[in-house]
Amino acid sequence: MSNHGCLRKHPADPESATWYHTGMGACGAHNNDEDHVVALSSEEFSRSNHCFKHIVIHHKGRAVDATIVDRCEGCSRFALDLSPGAFKMIAPLDAGTAEVTWEYV
Repeated sequence: MSNHGCLRKHPADPESATWYHTGMGACGAHNNDEDHVVALSSEEFSRSNHCFKHIVIHHKGRAVDATIVDRCEGCSRFALDLSPGAFKMIAPLDAGTAEVTWEYV
């Protein structure tokens, strides 16, 4: 679902992104590790119905479009937890974390 190309940006300060093994997400869909999906923090996830909306995540000149499918219980408000497939688009898995900026699309 698109909002006609408008972006709702988040603070320009980088936030932490990590990765996790996927499965059944809080949105009720089963995902696999190669899907480009993301979990929002519980605080951000609960602010609206974000299920299946898209965000673009940026890290060091790379970007990935990911679908919101889950909530991250241990994440700070704007931190993200990405599937391995999405994380690999911006950084190697063995990095563990990446400082990112992101916005809803």
